[in-house]
Amino acid sequence: MALTMESIAAEVAAAHGFTVAELRGERRPHALAHARQEAYLEIQERLQFSSIKIGLWFGGRDHTTVLYGVKRAKERGGYTLGR
Repeated sequence: MALTMESIAAEVAAAHGFTVAELRGERRPHALAHARQEAYLEIQERLQFSSIKIGLWFGGRDHTTVLYGVKRAKERGGYTLGR
């Protein structure tokens, strides 16, 4: 199976008990926001996509939102997918 934003988001969502739709949605409770930020980080690290492309896929978020999310996910220790 090829890695895509969808497949990575699905992995992260499942690991945190959310759906991909929730990750891409507008709700912002802490647990969901943290999962979303981890998905940004995973996608950036594994696919080398730009923050602009990631932001667009996640409901049209600004690229600076993605950059901030990646930074915060790294500060929290990064990955929970067991790589």
